[in-house]
Amino acid sequence: MIPKRNVAYLQKEVDKDVQTAYRTLLEGGDNDEVRVGEIARLKNMSGMRPEVSEEIVDKAYNRCVNQKEPIKAFILKKAFGTEGPDYEEADVQRWYDVMLKTGRIEFLEAMEDATGIAPRFDDKAVQKGYETMVLCAYEGVGEDFEMLRDVTGVVPDVKPETVQEVYAHLLHLGLFSCAEQIERSVGIKPDAALVQREYEARFRECTGWILECNVHEAKGMKDFTGIEPDPKLFEKYPKAKKEWFKDDT
Repeated sequence: MIPKRNVAYLQKEVDKDVQTAYRTLLEGGDNDEVRVGEIARLKNMSGMRPEVSEEIVDKAYNRCVNQKEPIKAFILKKAFGTEGPDYEEADVQRWYDVMLKTGRIEFLEAMEDATGIAPRFDDKAVQKGYETMVLCAYEGVGEDFEMLRDVTGVVPDVKPETVQEVYAHLLHLGLFSCAEQIERSVGIKPDAALVQREYEARFRECTGWILECNVHEAKGMKDFTGIEPDPKLFEKYPKAKKEWFKDDT
């Protein structure tokens, strides 16, 4: 058992160690990274609010935003219960522009929350952002479209030929969920001729389990596009026809 006279001393030393840890995590070390995840965990575990100089906190905030990691600045604000430093609007708008050009749409709201400055984009820049998202064609792109539309009020107007080129890639790889998100976001359906080419590419494989897998994937494409295979393809590839209709017999 710890003698009572030592408890206050030990608690004081523990408190000092916790504050030293906060300062170390804020300053970032050799890689200059503000380790906000560890700061949040330390706060939850210790129950102690960070007590470090305003200068150190301001530097940490600015590094987070300069490194295009506004979500970290947001977490810092929560951890410290402070509004953070004042930002120059021109600097923040420049960071917004970088996020838009690189498709990092998920950070827009976090940046606004961290800085208190709303993004201002011209329509041309927003359309370029939409195009970047289509070309990147990642899972979750539909949510980013919705977020950018909500933030800017600008309706997507992506060139149909650009969308079809992306569809060609996604359908070939069987990434129908991602393709569906793009269709829902831009309002452009895959070209019927493109879909038929993808059907033929799958039906051409006519050996055992490969054909079975390809036909299964082709049915997924039908569910997404609503386009049935051209009957001429079944005449050309009878094994594919048999595999396609085997569950109907």
